[in-house]
Amino acid sequence: MLICSFSFGQNNGGTYNWAVGLKYQPAALSVKHYSQKGDALEFLLTKYNEGTRLTALFELAYKLNKSGSLRTVMGPGLHVGIWDNDIKKNTYIKNPIIGFDAIFGIEYKIPNAPIAFQLDYQPSVDVVGNSDIFKDWGGLTIKFCW
Repeated sequence: MLICSFSFGQNNGGTYNWAVGLKYQPAALSVKHYSQKGDALEFLLTKYNEGTRLTALFELAYKLNKSGSLRTVMGPGLHVGIWDNDIKKNTYIKNPIIGFDAIFGIEYKIPNAPIAFQLDYQPSVDVVGNSDIFKDWGGLTIKFCW
C-alpha cells in the first residue's frame, strides 16, 4: 500500500505544510504536518497481520539541498493499538498495546508538484500487551502535499 501525506504549501516549491499519503511495509495511512520551524508531526494508522495501531512521530527534518526538497526524517514516537495475541494459534485474543517508536529516513518533495516520497526505517518496541516485543519496519510513503 502507498501513503500520501499533507505537508508544505505549494508556494515554496520544495517544501509543504500538510501531506496525506499511503505507506507500504507495513500498510498505513499517513498524515503529516510541518511546523514553521521545519520539524514535523506524523500520524500513522497501521494495519498489519497481528493488529492495528496508531503511531505519533515527532520528526526532525534537516534540509539536504538548498531548496529543501530533499531532507532527512528522524525522531522518536509513541504508539497505541490492538494486537491479536496468538494469531498463529487461531485464538485471536485482543490485547491493547503501547510502545515506543523511532524513525530514520529521507524525504523528497518534487519541486512545484504536490507529490512527495519518503523512504524510512521505523523500529518499534511494545512495552505493554505484546509478547512479540520488537517490530522492525521500514517503508515507502507516497504523499499528496499542500
